[in-house]
Amino acid sequence: MSVKDVFVQPDVKNNTLKLIVEIQNNTSQKKKITLTGNVKKWINLAGKRMAEIPEEKGRFENQATFSFPSKKIIIPPQSTAKISFEQAVDDKLDFWTPQTPNLYGAEVALLEKNVTVDKKQERFGWRQFSTENGKLLLNGKPVVLKSDSWHFTGVPQMTRRYAWAWFNMLKDANANAVRLHAEPFPRFYLDMADEMGICVLDETGIWSSDGGPKIDSGEYWKSCETHLRKLINRDKNHPAVFGWSVCNENIPVALYVFKAPAELVQKQLEEINHWVAVAKEMDPTRSWISGDGETDRPTDLPVLIGHYGDENALKNWSEQGKVWGVGETSMAYYGTPKQVSKVNGNRAYESMLGRMEGIAQESYNLIKMQRAYGASYASVFNLVWYALQPLPLGLSDVTRPSKPEDGIFFGFEGKTGYAT
Repeated sequence: MSVKDVFVQPDVKNNTLKLIVEIQNNTSQKKKITLTGNVKKWINLAGKRMAEIPEEKGRFENQATFSFPSKKIIIPPQSTAKISFEQAVDDKLDFWTPQTPNLYGAEVALLEKNVTVDKKQERFGWRQFSTENGKLLLNGKPVVLKSDSWHFTGVPQMTRRYAWAWFNMLKDANANAVRLHAEPFPRFYLDMADEMGICVLDETGIWSSDGGPKIDSGEYWKSCETHLRKLINRDKNHPAVFGWSVCNENIPVALYVFKAPAELVQKQLEEINHWVAVAKEMDPTRSWISGDGETDRPTDLPVLIGHYGDENALKNWSEQGKVWGVGETSMAYYGTPKQVSKVNGNRAYESMLGRMEGIAQESYNLIKMQRAYGASYASVFNLVWYALQPLPLGLSDVTRPSKPEDGIFFGFEGKTGYAT
């Protein structure tokens, strides 16, 4: 007997906290069990110094904030059962918001003959993201997400310290959201976002920008659905996750890179609509389902996210009657000095700094336009890579032992960089 899964479903609008608990009986006997549940506040015990803040350190309070009435159930042999707990919250829980990222733990215990045989605890936040009248709401109030995004690129990012540094930079820039771009990031990125109050657009690895997917293969489409289901199942209890991005730039690549036949473009559209249905089926708590850059053909995506549009594109996206935003824009990724000089003249030719000054001016104007047209999700592409001066990797001073404040370094002693 085991607790296979717990899905914590906060319903702020209706003052209700629901737990969907999946119990597995893998024995050959019918089982009579008692299921109990309670909620405990999570306390962050990480230190205050920079070297200590990103550490994974916390605990749940011993005393429960509140408990669910226990349930007695009978489960047939070799079977699973889903049991629902519901409880009115009545101001017992503090809201999770970017300013107040309060966290709790839902603990479920499985008892047989008054003996605990298994238990499971899932961390969550008392919050609800919803969409209404073309706006994104958090706990019933309109919220504008000011976001960043980037690929997960390698060794330096394999640490909570990188996630903390990125998210802390976003807070310093008055941003409050991030899109984990084009692949499932390690779980600690979600954990850090929960703890720091960074709203996350959680995106699959279903993307076509490299021109790679084999869209004429049935096995490819089966793998896509499996991948999406695994991502939602893994991350569904993270309060930071405000929505699911099921794909990235599939339609434009099929149209303009593959120059795919009409039947394959139609197949891609049908699969995107299928992914929307899968997300709705698996997660009834989040109405934000988007596909980044999927604006070239109509789809069932309830949220519209555009890429690299001019003011006419922004105006068009804002008039579609959907919650909308911009996932990628600005010349940071591709702009040559000649292109950037249209913004800041000859300064763009003088140095990389001059080029980036022009990019900064362009980005400011783009974000200003997004806000003017009422985007619920505003971003450029991107802050963490293009707007910051990179720090060298490696421990350059080898005349002394390393210290904790040196952080994590890779590579050969006395040289920056890292070796594979």
